[in-house]
Amino acid sequence: DPRGFYNYLDSGADGMIFPHVRNASEARAVVNASLFPPLGMRGALTSSRASRYGTAYATPADYYKAANEATWVLPMIEDVEAVDAVDEILTVPGVSGIFVGPGDMGLSRIAGGRTDAPPRRIRFPAGGSVDRRKDTGCR
Repeated sequence: DPRGFYNYLDSGADGMIFPHVRNASEARAVVNASLFPPLGMRGALTSSRASRYGTAYATPADYYKAANEATWVLPMIEDVEAVDAVDEILTVPGVSGIFVGPGDMGLSRIAGGRTDAPPRRIRFPAGGSVDRRKDTGCR
């Protein structure tokens, strides 16, 4: 449940890295949980450390706007399925970039979950996907 990290953002974290995001739908879920409306569905809390306990912004709307602009949402690409969907993940509005998890990626290469099976070869299109995302505002 991506809402389990609210305390980190409300405590002042500038963003989150989300493990095992496998597709655009899961990327949208972590964006929705990380950003305030209209970009996401994060719950309103204007008396947190991140909002300077309600003293640094003229209105709650000012805080929500500033928080949305400053919060990094970084899905981790750690599964074969995520490699196949990386272009779609990067086009989700609110995704700031990606983080590749090589350890779990190596585990996901094992065909059918059998440790005695030969590993699948994964070709990660990092350059092309990242270059295409620059045009859509990825930080």
